[in-house]
Amino acid sequence: MGKFIVIEGIDRSGKSTLARNIAIDLQNRGKSVFLTHEPTSYFDSGLDILSKLKREDYMILLAMFIRDRIEHNKYILKSMTEYDFVICDRYSLSSLAYQGVFLKEHFKDQDQFYKWIENVLSISHIESDLTIFIDFNGKSFRQGNGEKRELEIFEENEYLKNVYNIYTEAIKRGIFFNQGRIIGGNGSKEEMLNEAIKEILQIFHIQ
Repeated sequence: MGKFIVIEGIDRSGKSTLARNIAIDLQNRGKSVFLTHEPTSYFDSGLDILSKLKREDYMILLAMFIRDRIEHNKYILKSMTEYDFVICDRYSLSSLAYQGVFLKEHFKDQDQFYKWIENVLSISHIESDLTIFIDFNGKSFRQGNGEKRELEIFEENEYLKNVYNIYTEAIKRGIFFNQGRIIGGNGSKEEMLNEAIKEILQIFHIQ
């Protein structure tokens, strides 16, 4: 049975690049890798609905992501029988953080919110063998050419700051962070890859 690795992080943290680079590195070590992401193309089938949603329709959006993940899980489980590693760019923690920004407003008690959303998302969750969270503090972001531009993202995007805060609080609580590892997100893509690969080689006993 293959191992399931999830890469998590806020937008512009470099998680998609890291997921691809990990896949390439493992393939170069002779491992077979299936690389996937969320939301999937199946989610796109609901874009007509999505375009009509209002901000207050957060529960419908959450349900759409859960529906997408339930379908996605079929391919993940199948791929785990065919590949050494399945690497997923975004998974349950992303739904918790991004949809949680709006859902959290409707709970007076923080503990109640995290318990509720963990229970809701658990119905579509496959426990990972490793979840890597890129701890990116919003001080800079990577442009399309791979260069980094200095910018205080959180000052421009309060939503993204709130997403980050929910991510880190969920991780502190151990929600969807089985065998979790946190890596720095403000270094170069090579530094991030080296840090991630070091953890992977150690956890899965790869020479």
